Amino acid sequence: IDPEGRGLVWPQSFHVLVMDTSRGTGNEQRVNINIYKGEIPLRHDEGENLTLLIPNINGMGYGRITSPDIDYVLKQWHNTMTNRERQPMLMQLYEAYLNGEIEYNSYYNSLLNGIKSVTDVQICNTVVNHLFTLLADAPDNLREKIENDLFELSSSHKNSVICGYIYRSLSTAC
Repeated sequence: IDPEGRGLVWPQSFHVLVMDTSRGTGNEQRVNINIYKGEIPLRHDEGENLTLLIPNINGMGYGRITSPDIDYVLKQWHNTMTNRERQPMLMQLYEAYLNGEIEYNSYYNSLLNGIKSVTDVQICNTVVNHLFTLLADAPDNLREKIENDLFELSSSHKNSVICGYIYRSLSTAC
């Protein structure tokens, strides 16, 4: 939880969504943290296959809260049931990128592919902001490709509000 690894502890409480993605079921559990690093016991029903944990689903945790399922989140964030799950998943991806836990290209492709199927303005704004963070971090050999991808998305996205937002963002970033 201490991003600098100093062993500091901030006692806190937040919720974790525990899901069985094969059944489409899940439950939210409150977690109290007063340790630097450790495992958190989670409850689940007999026969339930815990396939996804989304820490900090209620946004009340602070510090570095990582998901053991970051590869799943990278591939499936846009296919989750509601925006309530998508937003913390996007935050998990962003933090994992900043901490070097996922590669630039994997993160970029996940965001670009995912935004094409999402129409919610709030979620799309989050993704666009993350994409523009990646554009700012882009190696020179990828910058033109990313600009072209974003330009194409600015005229092809299903939601015209998002098209306009991307277009305006491009005009200030390029």
